[in-house]
Amino acid sequence: MPNALPCGVLTLTVAWSFACQAVAAPLTAASNRATAPGDASAAAVVERLGTAAAPIDRQIAQTFLTVNGGVLQSISVTAGARGGLANQDGQGLRVTLTEFTAGMIGDVLATAPVDNVELLAGFGGPFTQPDVLQATATFDAASVVLTSGVTYAMVFSAERFTDSFFILGGNLGYPDGALGGRTGDSPFGFGPLTDLFFDVTVEAIPEPTSIALLASGGLATGRRRSMRRRGPVERGPVEC
Repeated sequence: MPNALPCGVLTLTVAWSFACQAVAAPLTAASNRATAPGDASAAAVVERLGTAAAPIDRQIAQTFLTVNGGVLQSISVTAGARGGLANQDGQGLRVTLTEFTAGMIGDVLATAPVDNVELLAGFGGPFTQPDVLQATATFDAASVVLTSGVTYAMVFSAERFTDSFFILGGNLGYPDGALGGRTGDSPFGFGPLTDLFFDVTVEAIPEPTSIALLASGGLATGRRRSMRRRGPVERGPVEC
């Protein structure tokens, strides 16, 4: 049959097709998005002031329920730098993903810098697009797996003294999380009044059938290479 692929090549092609489907576009693990600029009714403050001997470290934490599990890819928010060196270079904001159990921040899972923070004029605004999640932290190299149905927390903090940030939110009735704040090492206090605007994405973990097909494709390729090393073998016609 002209232009027919060997059986092994056909198997590998099917395996590659399944693999491509398994690593398709990122999934939304959790989200609370503004639908219009007017939805942004609150600005949470993240800053590191004072001195090394007497720091004033204000952090905020947003909890969320994972609706689609997978390997964590990114966390996006609407963030702006309003003071310090951050207001010049847009750097210095970081987010830490943690476990969240019994209403308390748990073990740290991963930390990443938040990129593309907007530079705010006048020590606080206004934001150019308050309904756009323009600031993103990338976690694809951390290999953190989020489990569907489990609640986690994203904790925002400033890395450098004198840096101060706003992260926007509003009261859109996000039912699966809460916003909390703290100064220094005190416990976070969470309340139901408002939530940050955010988006958490994951990459789906390949299904076992996809992994099995990949393995069969690799075995088929290995058999073909082995046959080439041994030389041609005379056989009757084989139908695929």
